[in-house]
Order: sequence, then C-alpha cells, then structure tokens
Amino acid sequence: MSTVRTINGFNFYFETLDFQGDSKKFYITLHADSSFKSFDIVINKNWIDKVGFEEAIKYVSKVWDNPLGATKKTLGGLWRIDLKLKYYRNKALENECKKKIELIGNIEDKIVGGFKKLNAIGQVRVLEVLENLIGINEYRA
Repeated sequence: MSTVRTINGFNFYFETLDFQGDSKKFYITLHADSSFKSFDIVINKNWIDKVGFEEAIKYVSKVWDNPLGATKKTLGGLWRIDLKLKYYRNKALENECKKKIELIGNIEDKIVGGFKKLNAIGQVRVLEVLENLIGINEYRA
C-alpha cells in the first residue's frame, strides 16, 4: 500500500492498479490489523486516467464516513476480492520486470556496440579493467 491517510478516525491505505478490463472503479477491504479501523482502498488506474484524479477521489470519498458498510462482509466476497487484487499486483510486477529486462537489454546493446567501436588496444584495456573488477568482487564475496 502506498499512501496512508486518517479520515474520520479511520486509516485508509491507498493504492492504484490497472484492473485490466475490470469495470470496477475501486475495491475496499479491511486492512490486515485487528482494529477494524484500517482499510485498503485499491483504485482502478484506468478509471483515474479516464475521469481525472479529483473526480475519482470525490467518488471514493463517499465511503469515508462508513467504510464498514462498504466493505464485503462474507469470507467468500473478501476472498474473491483478495484473489483479484493479487492477480492485478502480480501482473503489475510482471510488467515492471519486463520493462527492466528490456532496459538491461538496451544497455547491453550499447555496451557491446561501444566495445566493438574500440580499436584492439582499447578493447584489451577494457577487458583488463573488467578482469580487475571481477577479481575485486571475488575477494569481497
């Protein structure tokens, strides 16, 4: 959860996720503590992009007075929401990992391209530096 705010004596943990086709605007669940005064609000990022941040917060603010009334009460309902949110979080993490792998690939291409542009003496010096770095890392580990 990213942002924590206390409103009307309740603690709200806010998070935005891409709900990937789910038309639900947001989910509210009990936060993992025993006070029954803390809630997780996960807002659909696509919905925020569509209507704007101010409008989304205005809509979500309707639950601030009585968040217990807006929260699912059955274990089955909470379980389904929890499964959906875990899926959306996993997809977000997967997309973030794909972007980082792509970035690493781009950096690798730049390094190899730069290495190939060097003359033979420059390539030898770069390899010597790399060997020294690897040797230092062996002693540190």
